Amino acid sequence: MTLPLQNITVVEASEGVAGAFCGRMLAAFGADVIKIERPPGGDPTRVAEPVLPNVTVSEASALHLHLNMGKRSALLDWHTEHGSKSLKRLIQDADVLLEDWNTAMLERMGLANGVESLNPSLVNLSLTPFGAGGPYSDWTATPLVSLALGGFLYLSGDEDREPLVIPGRQPEYLAGLHGYGGLMMALLERQRTGRGKRVSVSEIETLAALHQFTTVMHTYGGVVRSRHGARWENKGNYGRYPITILPCKDGYVSYAVSTEGQWDLLFPMVGQPELLEDPRFVTFEVRREHADDIDAILIDWMKDKTRQEVFEYAAGDWSEPASPLLNLSETLADGQLAHRNFFTDVEHPDAGTITYPTVPFRMSATQPQFRSAPRLGEHTDQVLGAQTPSPSGERAGVRVNTYPSQPLRNKSESPPLADIRILDLTRVWAGPLATRILGDFGADVIKISDPRVPIDRLGGTNNKLNRNKPNLALRLDHDSGRDAFLELVKTADVVVENFRPRVMRNFNLTYKNLRAVRPDIIMCSMPGYGTTGKYADYPAFGPSVEAMTGLPSMMGYEGGPPRTSSLAFPDPVSALNSVAAIMTALNHRRRTGQGQFIDLALIEGPICQIGEFIAAHSRTGIQPPRVGNSHPHHAPYGVYPTRGEDEWIAICVTSDEQWRELCRLMGKPKLANSGKFMVEAARRRDLNILDEIVAQWTREHDGSELAAALQSVGITAGRAAKNYQLLADPHLNARNFIVEIDEPDVGTKTYPGQAIRMEGMDRASWIPSARLGEHTGPILSQLLGMSLGQIADLERNETIGLYSENEI
Repeated sequence: MTLPLQNITVVEASEGVAGAFCGRMLAAFGADVIKIERPPGGDPTRVAEPVLPNVTVSEASALHLHLNMGKRSALLDWHTEHGSKSLKRLIQDADVLLEDWNTAMLERMGLANGVESLNPSLVNLSLTPFGAGGPYSDWTATPLVSLALGGFLYLSGDEDREPLVIPGRQPEYLAGLHGYGGLMMALLERQRTGRGKRVSVSEIETLAALHQFTTVMHTYGGVVRSRHGARWENKGNYGRYPITILPCKDGYVSYAVSTEGQWDLLFPMVGQPELLEDPRFVTFEVRREHADDIDAILIDWMKDKTRQEVFEYAAGDWSEPASPLLNLSETLADGQLAHRNFFTDVEHPDAGTITYPTVPFRMSATQPQFRSAPRLGEHTDQVLGAQTPSPSGERAGVRVNTYPSQPLRNKSESPPLADIRILDLTRVWAGPLATRILGDFGADVIKISDPRVPIDRLGGTNNKLNRNKPNLALRLDHDSGRDAFLELVKTADVVVENFRPRVMRNFNLTYKNLRAVRPDIIMCSMPGYGTTGKYADYPAFGPSVEAMTGLPSMMGYEGGPPRTSSLAFPDPVSALNSVAAIMTALNHRRRTGQGQFIDLALIEGPICQIGEFIAAHSRTGIQPPRVGNSHPHHAPYGVYPTRGEDEWIAICVTSDEQWRELCRLMGKPKLANSGKFMVEAARRRDLNILDEIVAQWTREHDGSELAAALQSVGITAGRAAKNYQLLADPHLNARNFIVEIDEPDVGTKTYPGQAIRMEGMDRASWIPSARLGEHTGPILSQLLGMSLGQIADLERNETIGLYSENEI
């Protein structure tokens, strides 16, 4: 099998999770990833938790073993003059540079104006917490603080308690995954132009861009989205119920009843169909008011049933989106994941055989391959010994065999995906977000909608997710509609859908059918559990499948029950993985002419982002405890109240020096030298007392001002942003991340922008989301050559929908 990134050399000079996770995917798809590590100890991930027992220190971190699979390791200190020169020579010969350098580091390297002078064909991906410009650019970050500033933290946890962090290193994983998609766009464009470019992704903008309806709740309805414990949002038109976690005989089950059709089956499923006529439950609005009653009915029905029994009966027999909440051991043993060969066992010479997640998609032509992570400096002589100084002004080792020689084009001539057409059959969140990202970079994304289903343009969510997409209202269950769709496929590069697998089979529009009319078509299917296996046709929504990922088993307040993110976390993760897979397939197709089928499972993405815990558990069998927002070593480290109603700040003190600075700011310098709190280990022992001391101080201050004060003395901190605060954030606005779009039906609205930054993305050309059938006529006439009479016949037969000015 030819992997799409064979003959691509990557220099990974980033430290931490984001660049390493991006590099892991590049290596899996065939790139030669050279991980540059600073001596003596190497990359910080080598000593990060979780750590495997009885393994050489530099090889014991499960995080390192997970993130650095398939790479080569070279020890080189680029902070020195000699090391900097050596690194620059490597960059001259590379196709891709991954780095997380701040402005000071770029200046020290002599690269303040970019790396084009070293290598004009290089794709340079920069992955940082806050980006290279703006008020926060010199701030430090932790996952807790990034989630706070990015608007995620405020939405998880109990209403009457501090917000609750999502476990692990999610902001960094998301930024790395986002960066991979942008990098692959740049590589695809390089095949066309011969030129490289700089791509930059920040954690804060990644998080801000990945909300579903958080910001539009405020801009369209004036509502502040908040947290509701184990329950989904319950305000305005955005609440649905039951979307929650409830106990059963042997644990917990997660429900995500999101449509009227699913509601109509819920009480018949539990043997009480008469409750459908109960006044307490006739609409979604009144159901929210009687959520306790619904919980009681379901809990009583499940009290003698196991999680698996509920799952197979509810999802399998009644098509209700319900899933068992699994711990890590149960996720590792899940039969559906085994059927998809999602996990792989890889032997490391020091750590032994360990089980890892692979990627959350199967690719028919370019399935990735995984090898063990390198030992510290294992390839130093091999990598640095092969260096030869480049002649002045020339690049060594230009890979003429990688990209065909073509005339160079002006880099700003067109956006990176201007020559790509995508047919978008997706609904809800993950699919529309994926295609919107591609549309932001110039892809011609044609949104295909059922003409019988109105588009809600007044609530905001549709408008946010479907900018830059002309709309074709077309029924695929009509023969004439199917024929028209297949004619469109002949003109397309990619088809994306997120139905349950039976739907496309019923339409007779499988990959085999599409390939028959367009042999090099790329089809990406995004169901909940994949397209094959026992659970393939089970219904799945982000809140329900999240329970099966193992993530909620680690999330919760200390001593409390498990919790989901309340964000449908698998959805944005799935969107980014879809972009990654599609861009990988497009790169492969441009080099080989071969299309392929992508089978992506909603459930699998978040598991990849807790891969270090999966790997460690496969060796130790230890289930990480739920610890709220605390850190196993550092203190104070958590979420504290600030002045105002339900206002919070994340503060992460990670050294005794920072603790002394905090005491000085609090006006308690003597506290720093108290034997009770002088060193970290002591502070951890009296954590409750310590947290209350900090909370008494933070309550008197504005969260935003306090975060700035703390960051100015080297303490990582950030306000837990609410939706309107996120849109007004000075850093995001200084970086022109927030965009305004004139929506025809509702006026000018504000939205988060695009987190992948690169030359060629023209926001001025973005168009608002379309009305239902707004572009049906032009698409059928201009792309398919249909006459007005043919179009009229299709409308008469109700195969298509044509937009009318009287409709909204």
